[in-house]
Amino acid sequence: RPEHRRETARFWRENRAEAALRERCLVPAEEYERFAQALEQALAEHQRREDERILQMAAEIREAERRQRETVRAALQKYCSFFLNHTQLQPEPELCAEPSVCRPPAGPERDSTCAAEQPGPSRMQTGPDLAWMESGKVLTFIGHQETEGKGNVHTGAKPPWLTEEEEDGSKQQIGPSYEEFLKHSEQ
Repeated sequence: RPEHRRETARFWRENRAEAALRERCLVPAEEYERFAQALEQALAEHQRREDERILQMAAEIREAERRQRETVRAALQKYCSFFLNHTQLQPEPELCAEPSVCRPPAGPERDSTCAAEQPGPSRMQTGPDLAWMESGKVLTFIGHQETEGKGNVHTGAKPPWLTEEEEDGSKQQIGPSYEEFLKHSEQ
């Protein structure tokens, strides 16, 4: 390559290196082409391995999500059947007006909601809604979320011992003083 030869000559001029060593540092064109081909092959092989690894990881994630859904579905089915068995002890026929709703699910579909909630103030839901699993929502772990070190994890509210009292600016004593306690104990 001509630019490589020019840059090598410039380096030798600027640094006053031995001219006899200059030819040993030049890369012949055929060796450079061989190196470029080997580099392209190695890069293609690396990209192929990375693509395979990504596909394998995606398959593992899909399998983990499938197992997660099966576990959740099994737990909800167990809860559903337990809850239905207990609600059958208390006769409320209007809760199970549709026989397919309160029947324990059978087969691989299991998309029964187990819910026979009827409108009204005294009614309660008889089981969880399993239809959310078919909506494409998955339970993939996305890592621990940072809470920025302040407040309640769920609501963000500060606990009472971290709130500063701004009522009158003075420290108020909590509870009776020792003297008040002694007076009270004497009575």
